[in-house]
This record gives sequence, structure tokens and C-alpha cells, in this order.
Amino acid sequence: MPIKTFSITLCCLLALVLTGAAQAHNLWLNPDNHYPAVGETVTIAIGWGHKYGADRSDESVRADRVAEIWALDPDGRTIALAPEEGPAFKLKVDKAGVYQVAARIKPGVFTTTPQGRKWADKKGVENPIKCTAFKIEAQTIVVAGDGDRNPQAGTGLPLELVPLANPARLTAGSELSVRVLFRGQPLAGMPVRAVFAGYAETAPKEKPFAVEAVTDDKGEATLVLDRAAYWLIHLSHTIAHPEPDRCDDDRYNTAFTLQVR
Repeated sequence: MPIKTFSITLCCLLALVLTGAAQAHNLWLNPDNHYPAVGETVTIAIGWGHKYGADRSDESVRADRVAEIWALDPDGRTIALAPEEGPAFKLKVDKAGVYQVAARIKPGVFTTTPQGRKWADKKGVENPIKCTAFKIEAQTIVVAGDGDRNPQAGTGLPLELVPLANPARLTAGSELSVRVLFRGQPLAGMPVRAVFAGYAETAPKEKPFAVEAVTDDKGEATLVLDRAAYWLIHLSHTIAHPEPDRCDDDRYNTAFTLQVR
């Protein structure tokens, strides 16, 4: 269950989602230490934008743009994160194992029209062309000590990436096997795309992602992470909206961040 909730207004969403690029934005989480010792406190900053820069930032973000953030400890219990300016949140690490952290912004909707993009569903505009409802979310992991407890626990996000082994064991050139779940079920044929921090600054236009794979019928894929770096794995999945008279598509974006040492 989410433990920290912030209000978010439509005007914030207008600032969050730039015209013509709502589906391209990502929310991500930046722990200052993915691998702390037991007893330490980790600061988790919020990232937002199109590009996962060398300093793991892109666009500025305010705390009220985050609707919810929560963590699961190695025993699977929900624990509180204390908010700070930045925006950022403090995670107290008091036992060995894997901490799963997740966050989301408030869902939104936009409709394209002959006059441009409108921040409403089809019933709220004249001459609607296409409506997209969006949910933008983020995951990360913090691994304390040498513990292996909880690496495959879910966070409860509708579109979720689950590492199949403890990422603390990764080194440059390692293979990371993952499972992608949608509403708790394996998602086959799902593109899984990754960049390391700073990749976008020199990436060729024809290769916007450093590593790509597609999930098999078990929802599983393997990525080769070729360097010691911070990495962001991007997922995006679109389904038909349950109320087609109101909107056409439901789009889910999730970004999973980790560190290869």
C-alpha cells in the first residue's frame, strides 16, 4: 500500500507533459547509494524528462508532481519514506536484503483535435481525433549488505519489471534476466529497452537505446549491460481504453533504474 501521497493538479500535469511528447516522458528514481550497508539511510531523488543524462537528471521536477512513493523491505513489508526537498525521499535501511521502491505521478489524459492537443477526454472537447490516458511510474532497488532476500518481489505497479537475480551481483558485461508483468501476469512480446546514464547525449539517431530485447512467452528477456554505470530500463505498453466513447488508449510507462558496479 502506498505510504506517502501528494496532491497533483491539472496545471502540474500541463507542466509535466510537454505538447506532443506525453508518451515519451519518463519518471525515474535516483538512489544516492544502490548498495548501502545495513543501518545506513539512502536518499532517493526523483528524475523526470526525456533523457537519462550523465548526472541522471533531465528536467526540473517539484515534489507535488509525485502522487505516491512507497517501498517494500526484504520481508515484503511496506515502509515509510521521509520526504525532503529536491524532491527526494529518505529510506532507512535496517536489514539485509533487497528493498523495492516504486513511485507514480497522478494519471492524466489528453485528446488530439484539429486545433491541437487538449488536456481532456473525448467528451470534453470538440471534434476529437484520438484520446490517450497515461500512467507514468517508476521502480528502483536498493540492496543492503550481502542479503538476497526479496529480489523478485513485486511492487504492485500495473506494468512492472522483475529482476530474476540479485542485481548486486552484476558487473560490466553481465546478463540481466528480467520478467515483465502486466497486472500481475507475464507479458509476452514486450520490448525491453535500456540506456546507461549519459547515453542519450551521444547516441546515434538510429539507435535511441543502448540495449534492446523482447520478452518471450513467459514474459522474460535478457539484457547484456556492457559497462559499469547507472542504467534505466524502459517499458511502455498500450491497451484499449475500457470506455471507448470517452478515450481510445490506456498507455503505461514504467522506468526501472539500477547500478552495475
